[in-house]
Amino acid sequence: MEEVKQATSPVMIDADIVDELMTFAEAMVDLISGKSIKRKEWGDIDEYGLLKDGWLMIHKSEMNRFDIWKVSDGDLLAEDWYTVK
Repeated sequence: MEEVKQATSPVMIDADIVDELMTFAEAMVDLISGKSIKRKEWGDIDEYGLLKDGWLMIHKSEMNRFDIWKVSDGDLLAEDWYTVK
């Protein structure tokens, strides 16, 4: 099992869990096509990003709500994005 450390994150990720990790720009292409995305760094937190009502949103399942996503530089530079839906 190969472990990959992202330059923008101290979190070690298991590369076997997710088939293909993406950059933020690549994840945005999936998001624009209607898919939902999340970062491997977020771990088991049941949150994901999506487009809703013309906004980039984060769905927080434990609170069953949507919040406008304030994208950080860590998100922009990360290469641990993947499609969830």
